[in-house]
Amino acid sequence: MSELYRLIHAEKATYPIVLLCRVLKVARSSYYAWREGEAARRARQAADNALAHEITVLHISSRHTYGVPRIHAELRRPGRRVNRKRVARVMRERVSTVTHFPTIYMISVTHFPTRTVTCPMETWDASGCPTAGRGPRPPLPAVHMSSGSTGGHG
Repeated sequence: MSELYRLIHAEKATYPIVLLCRVLKVARSSYYAWREGEAARRARQAADNALAHEITVLHISSRHTYGVPRIHAELRRPGRRVNRKRVARVMRERVSTVTHFPTIYMISVTHFPTRTVTCPMETWDASGCPTAGRGPRPPLPAVHMSSGSTGGHG
């Protein structure tokens, strides 16, 4: 609707407002109300710009970690009254809140560091694990499979 009002405002020097409103099927009173509200819209725009600057400063000082609830609390701290939904709208429209987290690479350690035995009761097995005086582990029994068996399937 505001596009129509802007068109009327731009063409009012060429055509009468009554004719433009009739052709575009807009009430004249609506056009005049829109024109009177222009000053209020400019004031709101200026206030939103100032709020966006404050939000940006707080967001940067928090290292881009504060969201709407914390920003709203920080703005209210000095006694300023501001609506949480307005803070959310201004942050969504004007403040870049996209953060890029560093990529974390997981490194798995597959070996143990070499260690010298300092206590005679402490020994280390071949895999590098302490055996705490038990000595080396006995070898596991060998498992032999007979070649003549098919496992019962046949």
